[in-house]
Amino acid sequence: MRSYCKTISGSTPAPTAAPTPTRSLSYTFPKVTTSQFVHGLCVLGASEAQATSDDPQLTYTNIPNFGDDVQLWANRGYKALGINNEDYCKGGTYLQPSLHKSVDVNTEIVFEAKPSNGQSVTLCAFVVTDWRDGQWDVELPADGFTLATGMTWYPAPLGAMRSYCKTLLL
Repeated sequence: MRSYCKTISGSTPAPTAAPTPTRSLSYTFPKVTTSQFVHGLCVLGASEAQATSDDPQLTYTNIPNFGDDVQLWANRGYKALGINNEDYCKGGTYLQPSLHKSVDVNTEIVFEAKPSNGQSVTLCAFVVTDWRDGQWDVELPADGFTLATGMTWYPAPLGAMRSYCKTLLL
């Protein structure tokens, strides 16, 4: 049997601890209860975010730096207007729905994010002010979301949406 040895001169770096994985937050939205559903999702304070649904036609695309002129739905040309503060998720990551209104009844939507500060994110849901709100205008405030009004979209026909936001904590 032979043995091979090598002398290494100089210092070797001290071992380091493995990085602590960033934990994720999640929120399951109430099931959609209307035959049409017009919505959008946005998050502030997330290093990563995603939304998924059990409707295979409804997917979400992350768009950074949400504000005026962001396209609200992948299948429509409507753009956001009146995004002037954090109540409307200004500067956040917009999770653009693939569908404007053709969302199946009983669709379940799940949001997940990793907080950039390691502690919390602010999740906002935008829903229209008419009957196509999926009843989120009732369900979200009952679950601690705060209401803000005044967001619209263009071009014609102009539409109005309410913003419901909630801080999610780890």
